[in-house]
Amino acid sequence: MDDTRPYNKAGLTYRAGLAHDSENQELKNGLRRAVDAFEKSTLGVGANELLEQAQADPQVDAILSDPAMQQVVIDIVRNANAATSHMQNPEVAAKVRKLAAKGILPPSML
Repeated sequence: MDDTRPYNKAGLTYRAGLAHDSENQELKNGLRRAVDAFEKSTLGVGANELLEQAQADPQVDAILSDPAMQQVVIDIVRNANAATSHMQNPEVAAKVRKLAAKGILPPSML
């Protein structure tokens, strides 16, 4: 099992809660802890190794090969608010969640 998966699930849960109550300090703190744990769990894995591991999954490889999804990832990384807009599209949202589950995007960006 991917060691980052619990932190991604926690991050997604906190983000969902914040979508309903954006000022909830407990949810903000929980998201921060999930992101911190995610980052600590990936310290031993270099970006290239992480990408290679993720691309071993044919679904992830297809997502990362799609120019439109490449732009979505760039948008989300450059502007966290872009995630809200992109996540309105259910097909894009599913692909972004898949990337987060593989550790390519941290939960804070969803």
